Amino acid sequence: MTTTTKQNHALENAKGHIESIVEDFETGSYIEQSNVTTQEQEEKLEEIKESILNSALSVEFRNGWYSDLYHLKGVTEPIEFKILLSWGGPSLRIIGEIEDNYAINPKMQFQDWGTPWTDFEITESQQDALNWFVNCFYFGG
Repeated sequence: MTTTTKQNHALENAKGHIESIVEDFETGSYIEQSNVTTQEQEEKLEEIKESILNSALSVEFRNGWYSDLYHLKGVTEPIEFKILLSWGGPSLRIIGEIEDNYAINPKMQFQDWGTPWTDFEITESQQDALNWFVNCFYFGG
């Protein structure tokens, strides 16, 4: 009897994204900690942050989901965020809370056609990278 294993494309997509996030974090945080002393380092850091911002298909905020912070000004402060990195089959998003204009407690979730959103378990060092990644986005203030 032959057993076949179905590949989980959504999980593989999540693994690929976290590897890229960790790589950007390692390079970006090294440059930030060295206080960006050269033009080359400054350009590399800007390149990383621009790539991060361009990687999101959408960034939304919630007390209800909105696609721009200005809609919320004066009405209520957003308390949750969602960053969509890929959609369809597979889909990947980052969700979390906003406190004092910073993203906190971000977690990655993946999904494939016909499946529910599933939390993607990551290591502590990957969590540090994810925290850095989400805070490259503007959350008000």
